[in-house]
Amino acid sequence: MNVSRTKIFYIIGIIVVAGFLGASLCILSAHAGSDAAAEKNDAVGDAALGVPLVEDAALGVPSVVTETYGAVDKNLFIGSLPRELKSIRMRPKYIESEIVGIEVKWIANDNVLFKYGIQIGDVIKSICGVPINGMPVENPGDLIFFIMHLIGDGSPFTAQIIRGDSSIQLIYGESLYMAQNETEKFRLRQKFESNGYQPKWVEIFRLRDDSVLVKLGLQKNDIIKSFNGFSIIYAEDLINSVNRAMRKSSFDIEIVRNNEPLAVIYIVK
Repeated sequence: MNVSRTKIFYIIGIIVVAGFLGASLCILSAHAGSDAAAEKNDAVGDAALGVPLVEDAALGVPSVVTETYGAVDKNLFIGSLPRELKSIRMRPKYIESEIVGIEVKWIANDNVLFKYGIQIGDVIKSICGVPINGMPVENPGDLIFFIMHLIGDGSPFTAQIIRGDSSIQLIYGESLYMAQNETEKFRLRQKFESNGYQPKWVEIFRLRDDSVLVKLGLQKNDIIKSFNGFSIIYAEDLINSVNRAMRKSSFDIEIVRNNEPLAVIYIVK
């Protein structure tokens, strides 16, 4: 049977168009499948990190806040929790199956804890007076909620951390001023060199609760080895050092507490 040339071209054209449409549908299907898989993987990854997947549409904050903390002032969390969740990664730090702290594996410079002095590699032992064994450390999401709740209640921020081989007490507080009559609120006792003649350090052997030194994280019986790099021999030295240091963004106090070295880092608001 003879078929005209026009019909042959017509049939070939139909076959080519059909093939093109079929290939396009396959590509679109593959893209849709990969996007769905990616979304699934992201969801699984967030769940593994303890990041809640359901948010309160009205407030824009995860609903687990209400479930976990009840009557928490949600205004403390609006707009901040999603950022805080994404800008830090932490995990429990164990030594011989015993938890010793929370290790910061990564932190962005816009995270609130970075602002308060926390760095990558720090092992947090306590925050705002709450020890690590009083926190939900196994779930990073709940842990961040808990920390945000501690920070948001208006208490001064403090943290006990391990940085490298050093024990550090971090304090984020107001700029303070020590008047000369502050010496009525504390007493120092000089600690001498081994020869017994040259004063080397000072010990706080009396300290009132309303002293500025308490706000700086110091305690009775602390031995002050240096204040922001300067030696302290007399009470006046300490007062002058405090007032001079408050002009900076942060300063450190090297002390000995209970026969253990400790660095106090004070970050001025």
